[in-house]
Amino acid sequence: MKITDIPQTTELMLQLTIDGLPHTCRTTVLTAYGDGLLVSTVMHNGKAVGFCSGGTFEFTRPCTHEIHRFHVESVSRIELGSTHFHLLRGQDTAVTGQQRKAERYMVQRMGTAVINYTRTINVIVNDISMRGISLLVGQEQKCKVGDEIRLSFFTSGVARRLTLQCKVVRLFNVQGYNAVGCIVKNVDMDYLNFVNEKKAEHNKKISAQKVV
Repeated sequence: MKITDIPQTTELMLQLTIDGLPHTCRTTVLTAYGDGLLVSTVMHNGKAVGFCSGGTFEFTRPCTHEIHRFHVESVSRIELGSTHFHLLRGQDTAVTGQQRKAERYMVQRMGTAVINYTRTINVIVNDISMRGISLLVGQEQKCKVGDEIRLSFFTSGVARRLTLQCKVVRLFNVQGYNAVGCIVKNVDMDYLNFVNEKKAEHNKKISAQKVV
């Protein structure tokens, strides 16, 4: 079962790890949103949760009473207009590892990354998806899983700058260059619009290739 199959108005009890401690947070499904769920504000100790990854929740199908246990990949704040919501991403643990990864779209733009608030390097934004972003950091520069990155790059010429708070979750290599895969912690409409722009460009290229 996909997380986006969970119907609107469903109440979820999220078992999350916040500040290193387990907590139960209640939220309500508003609608499917990309590869996740737009849910009501997730509160903890009277405050909206900023961002967290890791956790679980269960969903029972009303008709069949089948119980699906989901692994929470991320809970991130999102602002639509002047209203705050949360974006919940996760996978059914019964099919984790079998589903396709989120579709990635090429970006290939120069950017600036501040690593752990202390070290600034130039990077190439390699590709992007609804779930995260990958960066080429060069041959000499090194990062490690868990590093916090403040990434800034222009999305179109010099007219639009996107600034993202990211966390490194994967290390890999692209033709001899060190690269990192990151989750994006401050998903907002600017980010989602940029992903959709890249998706449209990708689909246009695929269509043109089919015509040829």
